[in-house]
Amino acid sequence: MKISLLKLIALLIILYLEISSGQDLKDLTVELQQKEINGDNFDGHLNMSIKNISKDTIYIVSQPYNYNVIGNSKGIIIFVDMRFENFTPNRIVFFKKNINYLDARGGSAISYLKFPEILYLIPGKKTEINFNLDEIVLKELKGSNWDVAFDLWYAFKKDVDTAFCDKSSELKNEFERSLFYKDIFQIDLVSEKQPLTNDSLIYFNKIEKTSTFYYDGNESIYDSILRCFIRRY
Repeated sequence: MKISLLKLIALLIILYLEISSGQDLKDLTVELQQKEINGDNFDGHLNMSIKNISKDTIYIVSQPYNYNVIGNSKGIIIFVDMRFENFTPNRIVFFKKNINYLDARGGSAISYLKFPEILYLIPGKKTEINFNLDEIVLKELKGSNWDVAFDLWYAFKKDVDTAFCDKSSELKNEFERSLFYKDIFQIDLVSEKQPLTNDSLIYFNKIEKTSTFYYDGNESIYDSILRCFIRRY
């Protein structure tokens, strides 16, 4: 009887620690309305709600917001799992049902030339994002069923404030001008495979050599701040 009681106590302690740990890490509640889609009926619109349940303001980068389709390529199918500890643009991922794929590790090839638009959520605040996909991805999704997943990188205000300690006030002011909040807003998703253009003057691809931008392997001043944005969800 004593042994059973000790086992029960040990189990309760383990469960308590797991629950406590989970609550400590729970900063956002995120709900993606469409977790499964039929490519023949999908209209190209996805809805996501995000609520800040932490005690600090949370920042989420909105440019670019990627999508990735896993399962339609020929030969070996590879899903690139982005590193948690480095900033990478947020993304929606479509996995073809019952597909086998290999995992690989990767990171962002984007370097910023200015601060992108950054959503801020004060504690208790909620927003809804309506995602739009173009006709190219709609054609790619047709004829199959898909699981819909997402990666979400974000930062806490306290960490961003620390990163600005040795930066100029002008840079901090520029960051603050990039912040926005809306109850509901729209984002046009961008393919990870789509070549980046320089039209926006917000970011460029470090891998592709262009005549407009030169990348010497060092991060930009903007990248150094965006290091605070890591994948937690």
